[in-house]
Amino acid sequence: LDAAVLLALVLQLAAVVLAHVADGALMLLVHGCASMLANNTMEYKENEIIPMLEMAFTGMLGAIKTEEMQQ
Repeated sequence: LDAAVLLALVLQLAAVVLAHVADGALMLLVHGCASMLANNTMEYKENEIIPMLEMAFTGMLGAIKTEEMQQ
């Protein structure tokens, strides 16, 4: 996948997740990566970016599950 396509997909997925998460931490991470890539202040290194996004996404899912269990 091309970096722009990958980030667009992650942004769409993040929007769905963030509909359930108030603080928007994942959106800030994804937007920060996209912004730095767009401004050439960050080099696209798939082997670094993908695990970072996966970890953040997994953490957000855990937060949502915890929140749902407490309700």
